[in-house]
Amino acid sequence: MTRHVLLIGNYPPPYGGVPRYIENLAPFLAARGWHVHVLSAGRTGVERGEGVTVYKLPWRAKVPLVLRHALPLRRARLGIRVDSAADAVTRAWFQVLASVARDIVLRHRVEVICGFNLSRGGFVAAAVGRERRVPVVVNNFGELVSDEGFFRRNPTLLPFVCSTARRLVSGSRHCASGYRRFGLSPSVEVVPYGVDAVRFHPGVDGQAVRTRLGAAPDDVVVLFLGRQIPEMGLHILLASAPALLAGCAALRVLIAGGSGALSPQARALAAGSGGRVTVIENVPYAELPALYAGCDVLAAPTVGDRACSSLAAAEAFATGRPVVASAVGGIPELVRDGETGILVPPESPQALAEALLALAADPSRRRALGARGRAWIEAEWDTHTVLGRMAAVLASAAEEPA
Repeated sequence: MTRHVLLIGNYPPPYGGVPRYIENLAPFLAARGWHVHVLSAGRTGVERGEGVTVYKLPWRAKVPLVLRHALPLRRARLGIRVDSAADAVTRAWFQVLASVARDIVLRHRVEVICGFNLSRGGFVAAAVGRERRVPVVVNNFGELVSDEGFFRRNPTLLPFVCSTARRLVSGSRHCASGYRRFGLSPSVEVVPYGVDAVRFHPGVDGQAVRTRLGAAPDDVVVLFLGRQIPEMGLHILLASAPALLAGCAALRVLIAGGSGALSPQARALAAGSGGRVTVIENVPYAELPALYAGCDVLAAPTVGDRACSSLAAAEAFATGRPVVASAVGGIPELVRDGETGILVPPESPQALAEALLALAADPSRRRALGARGRAWIEAEWDTHTVLGRMAAVLASAAEEPA
């Protein structure tokens, strides 16, 4: 008899930590006898695959559901304080998600709900789970930092989620500790999001990427891969670029990932670099392994305490490439300073440039760091290992007596 699970959280596109994780988790669960329902933002309708149904309903399809179910849930009110237009939109979005989630639960007799992001899917999962008496698992990322104001304005939300969920999960120890900001100390199991060590591996051919960049065999390519926004620290890399380009004539910089607020500055830098800086926006997921393989070192100058980890750093390690990253959030749990990469103070273009130039001048060290990073991913962060742990969490939550 098929079992049904509902996952509430973003599904690609866009690409990022949570969407990539759900994209990997859904077929993994389906292969183990679950039918997986994924409720996500988006406008592409209902997507069906083998054992997986993704609900990205257009607004016109959501309206009837809202009209039918948007009244406060009987046993768990969506009591969001409204002090601004943004708060009103948030509450309305909760109602839409709850309406659709409730429909899925009733129609398919869902046995367990897993919500991602405490200020979005996690709260909706708890609300619908409490009403329908369905076990709930909540997985938080960095929202306890990024959405702190929202939680302060709605002080009953986190206690409600903590008291409702049978399991709380987080991707790093750093983000698991975020509840303490609000005087809460629930038990949280750390299950990293992981990386596909088969898809990302040292044998991937990156020559086409290097040819596209005009890179000679001995040139050193520094890769930035992520959303081109301040949160990812791209402005730190841009500020370090003059020192990088002046410090090593064989160094090239590739800035790739989703376009964002800093894309114009990145393009301006590239235009004046004499071909030594290249910008590629909105990179298809299928091209990511070759991008890592075509580079020699990854720069991950993330800023802010929100970061639970760094998906780009994990994928670079899996490809056998070293990483220079900011020592913020949960990144030091992944990037081991001097072992698999180099940690630098956050928001320091000088420190970032010095570390990258040191690795550019030392190919044997780059190879050693990359090899250790690959070995660590295989032992601790491989997708199949961590997805098995998450599957066990969901199964135990579903089977535990109420």
